[in-house]
Amino acid sequence: MLNLWVAGLALILLVTLAINGIVNRTWAEPAVLALGARLVLSPWIIGFTATVPLMWNSVICGVLLFVLAGWRLVVDLHRRKAAT
Repeated sequence: MLNLWVAGLALILLVTLAINGIVNRTWAEPAVLALGARLVLSPWIIGFTATVPLMWNSVICGVLLFVLAGWRLVVDLHRRKAAT
């Protein structure tokens, strides 16, 4: 459970800092991708697969983070290529 709280707080902090322009978005999006991958893999790495609701919560949230951050990264790359 602590894993999910830490990941959620890290995500909120990272997105807040990126929106306010404190951190650069070019590395904030890959950081969110890594956070999503961490959430997907954490049930097996940390070992809480026996707690099925927590495992599925971690996997589903991680997949959503990974897909949405990846989508945003691809869209930004296409915009940068179109601008040049």
